[in-house]
Amino acid sequence: MTIGERIALLRKGKNLSQEALSDIIGVSRQSISKWEIDGALPEMEKLIAMCKYFGVTINYLLGLELEGEQPQNDLPLNENLDLILKKYTDESKVSNEKARVRSKKVFRRTVTISVVIILCLSISLMSLFQESSNLKNSMNNMNNMIYQLEDSIDGIADRVRHELEQQNDVINKRSGRYDNFDIPNNTCEYIVEIVPKEYVKDMTIEIEIDNGETVVREKLFNDTGEVFSGAVKFTMTNSVSISAIITKNGLSITEQIERNNNVLNRTMLDVSFNTGIGSLSYGVGKDVGICEFYREGRDGSIYTLNSTYLVDDITTTIVTVESVEGTVYHNDKLIQNVECVDNKTGSYEIIVDGYKLNCKAGDTITEKYVVTDNFGRKTIWENILEVVSDGDGFDIQSLDFINQRIELPN
Repeated sequence: MTIGERIALLRKGKNLSQEALSDIIGVSRQSISKWEIDGALPEMEKLIAMCKYFGVTINYLLGLELEGEQPQNDLPLNENLDLILKKYTDESKVSNEKARVRSKKVFRRTVTISVVIILCLSISLMSLFQESSNLKNSMNNMNNMIYQLEDSIDGIADRVRHELEQQNDVINKRSGRYDNFDIPNNTCEYIVEIVPKEYVKDMTIEIEIDNGETVVREKLFNDTGEVFSGAVKFTMTNSVSISAIITKNGLSITEQIERNNNVLNRTMLDVSFNTGIGSLSYGVGKDVGICEFYREGRDGSIYTLNSTYLVDDITTTIVTVESVEGTVYHNDKLIQNVECVDNKTGSYEIIVDGYKLNCKAGDTITEKYVVTDNFGRKTIWENILEVVSDGDGFDIQSLDFINQRIELPN
């Protein structure tokens, strides 16, 4: 698990939005988003602030706790600096040749400074041991020197981490939103504005959107100087990754802007099912290898909420329920159509008639409900039960259970 994933896990555990956490920590919402997608690393003071708020250690947040170890409520000094440095180095991806050269220079300077400090402290320690006649005083002095050494190396580590973050981060400010939804064609636009950290003449910025099925790329405009802006149209799915590609001086750097697993869902009906699976029983029939499957009649409910969203600055569209259908199948044979009664309160009452089937091992019984909206899109709940046998008797197991599966019209 990465640092970003741990931050996201802790935030969701507190039922906080990114904006709420940003107010608590004292940063922008974009910073929280950037940390959670591992696009950048928090500053040390922000790490400490999050650890205090969530009640975990820095070791836990950086992924240095032993597997299965429970995070502590205090914030001890890190006893393994090398692991911290490696963690930050692994998480930092220097994206161009100039950044890598600067990183190597920083590393060499760090090593040189550390060696000099260690040598100086070693000489001081040797001198103390030689001149001191009191072993206890010598040990105390040695401990103090070790603490000073740790503080010095911590300071060096902070400077290295800060410089690496500065080298990696090529975007100063950015903002983006989803707009201009076209539900019949299942598209929308991502409208974005980016200010690079360092603007140079003839630099370009492109936005790339990968929806898991296709990839689109559009060049942003910078008619207003250093501000690049534009709109990228793409097909909506629930797996969208958006990146910025910055090209300057012949070198290109790709920085992820965000991942969104809810673009399509935000335009769909909010549907919940309360149907359960009823009461099941089985028994051995007269014929060898045959059992009887019983289903008791029962009631259930399907709850729906209309979805309202903004198409442009003045137009809104409401997604409503067009129809609700229920069916029961034995293998591929239709057993019954389930009655779904509109209660006119945003819910539908479903009534399943009791039935009895002669089944053999491998047979399936499927109960399926389909909610269709006014754009022909379907939200499907499906439960598939399979008859199994161990040779001595029969049993029922759930073969497949799908909730909120979406089907789009062709």
